[in-house]
Amino acid sequence: PLSEVQCPTLISHGTHDADVPFELAKHAATVIPNATTNFIELGHHLLWLGPREKELQNNISEFVKSILES
Repeated sequence: PLSEVQCPTLISHGTHDADVPFELAKHAATVIPNATTNFIELGHHLLWLGPREKELQNNISEFVKSILES
């Protein structure tokens, strides 16, 4: 169950994903304890290939850095 996830979690999801409903990401974010979200406004399913790929990469890098520094 998502509520039992105990590792640092980053949820990256596009708000306009036609393959995996955005509602599922929002649900996971509310159920996984201390989850960090990275919702990409107007993002589609393949975020790393979209126009905001650099933003996604930066957010992932910052998330990983914050874990390593803690």
